[in-house]
Amino acid sequence: MIRFRRRRVPQVRHGGYRPVKQGARHRTVLDAEPVVGVVVSLLCGGFYRVERRRGLAIYDCHVCEEIAAEKAGWL
Repeated sequence: MIRFRRRRVPQVRHGGYRPVKQGARHRTVLDAEPVVGVVVSLLCGGFYRVERRRGLAIYDCHVCEEIAAEKAGWL
């Protein structure tokens, strides 16, 4: 019997991919969730390795929010 792995469909979210690192929800320039194991650059200058399980978001990263607002022309 041959078993096939299901390919996970990337989730596209309004506002882009927002990983949670140490309780803070960050912003990236990606529109969809990347494959597990990929290292993603955060807007605040940090890096995040994509994992299968997601962390609990306690608050939004204020640096990422300010940079995203500047790029969108809100500030």
